[in-house]
Amino acid sequence: MNRDADGDIPVRCGEAVIYVRTTDQPELVSVFCPVVFGEKRSAGLFEAINDANASIRFARLAVTGPGVMASAEVDAGEGLASSLARACDAVSWVANECGSKLVDHGRTFFAEQDGSTSAEEIHGVYL
Repeated sequence: MNRDADGDIPVRCGEAVIYVRTTDQPELVSVFCPVVFGEKRSAGLFEAINDANASIRFARLAVTGPGVMASAEVDAGEGLASSLARACDAVSWVANECGSKLVDHGRTFFAEQDGSTSAEEIHGVYL
């Protein structure tokens, strides 16, 4: 299993990459994904995120640092495998579905980069 410098497990899912991170306190597994980054914060961006969050189940979108992140957490206890699979599915769906709708406000993870914000910078702002 490959891990990045933060110890997270990256997994490509369509036009997104999700990261799986374990934590000790409390015992949670976090699944998160940069949806778009390099965006210009605007009322339209926050309205689009709010509208998306109103219909999303099992995950959420938020503006963090230089980007918009999708995320979900699951208890690291009993039933972890099925809960983690559901969280990964939810976060990757949100990232791919909402990323295409938010691309007017920034760029997706695998889009050509203009050099203003690196993937490492957006990943580093979560948690």
